[in-house]
Amino acid sequence: MKNADQVWLELAAASRGSKLPPIPSVPYGFSGRVVARWLANPAEDAAELWMLFGRRGVFGAATVMLMLVALNYYGLSGLWDTLLGVEPFFDVLHAL
Repeated sequence: MKNADQVWLELAAASRGSKLPPIPSVPYGFSGRVVARWLANPAEDAAELWMLFGRRGVFGAATVMLMLVALNYYGLSGLWDTLLGVEPFFDVLHAL
């Protein structure tokens, strides 16, 4: 079985022998167009971005909260019936 050093040396030797294809050059005027487009479109205000994420977070948290309240309502409904009934106060506290 080979140890890690032998495997590393074989991989390094194999990678030295491979030739990468040449990197194509950037088309003429490409960088000028990118900079011109960047200058033409003003950046969004950071407050707008925070408001977008904040609004999504609040809606998501409210949705999760409503789902959890709906799931727990059936478990709590018996307790509210007990509290609204005519049972003595100390018996209700004992049930809690």
